[in-house]
Amino acid sequence: VVCDAVEQSNGTLLLQGDECHTVTGDPNTTLYIYFVLRALADMFPAILISLLDAMMLTMVTKYNGDFGRQKMFGLMSVGMSAPLVGWLMDNPGEEYNRMEYAPVFYVYGIFMIISAIITLFIPFESNIRDSSLSKSIVTLLRNQELAVLLVIMAVLGSFWSYLETFLYIYLEEMDAPKLLIGLTITIGILPSVPFLFKSQPIVNYCGHHHVLIVAFIMYSVRFVGYAYMQNPWVVMPLEVLELFTLNMLQVAAATLAYRLAPKSLVATAQALVFIAHFTVGRCIGALVSGMLIEAYGMVTVFLQASVLAGILAAMYFTAYYCIRWHNRRTNRRQQVEDKQQTTQQQQQLQQNGTIANGTYRPIPLDERV
Repeated sequence: VVCDAVEQSNGTLLLQGDECHTVTGDPNTTLYIYFVLRALADMFPAILISLLDAMMLTMVTKYNGDFGRQKMFGLMSVGMSAPLVGWLMDNPGEEYNRMEYAPVFYVYGIFMIISAIITLFIPFESNIRDSSLSKSIVTLLRNQELAVLLVIMAVLGSFWSYLETFLYIYLEEMDAPKLLIGLTITIGILPSVPFLFKSQPIVNYCGHHHVLIVAFIMYSVRFVGYAYMQNPWVVMPLEVLELFTLNMLQVAAATLAYRLAPKSLVATAQALVFIAHFTVGRCIGALVSGMLIEAYGMVTVFLQASVLAGILAAMYFTAYYCIRWHNRRTNRRQQVEDKQQTTQQQQQLQQNGTIANGTYRPIPLDERV
């Protein structure tokens, strides 16, 4: 049992407060074992989720399904499993002020085993491309639109990482109750369910790039809202906007990557999109925002992030429509040139008497034998 105490002048120890805690095993060993397991735990889900998204896109395309609807059921499970695990954690009670986390790992393991068994019975087939990973990545990056999509997802991932890392700390500094912090997850899920149920028609109607532009705009609104809110409960309506900044964003990015990538490289494209957002963006966002918060404070960084997101939304909007206008003008010019060329060929056919299945000149009647 370890307690906080100070040594007095006579050599005796005086207990500071009335709280003590137990130390089991070697804390350093525990730290390094946890570090290794946490690194593996962050690496394998990244691979797993990208493969699942690729499989889902292939299956919904084959059976005329809806990708967002599949994501909706996954999101619903998040809302149901979180209170279940919380209830299991509360039941054993606390021992020496230590929360019991074992039910989290037990439930996670059980669900993973059930998912693995179900996956064995899914009739899934995929074309295998016999090429190295580096060649596959180079092939994908040659697609300029896909390369730009990866950059956009990395930037949006940095915004997401900033909120995931520091928003709850910001709420605790405002003396927000734990109930409110838990409800931020629920309130971010509930509005997404009906939208994800019809996400594919919504994305097709609005356009993939428009959904990405809206994500930047909603991040700007969220950041400025966090900066000026005085009551922590104001976070609830701002968390509703996660529908656009995360859930609809994932659907739009995943389906756009599926359209842009060759069918044999769908899984690789999905992995790159996921890594760009949840790995590269997560690292950049946590590192840069942490440094800025140390220098300027949380509120100032929220305002800076809001301005940056707004500027990027305007740049994205302008660039998209300029490229779209240029492509339309180029296509229209090409159509005019093709039409003129076709007209010239028809006029030439009429003048020289050539026929459609050859280029020779017919023999005059008086020269025939």
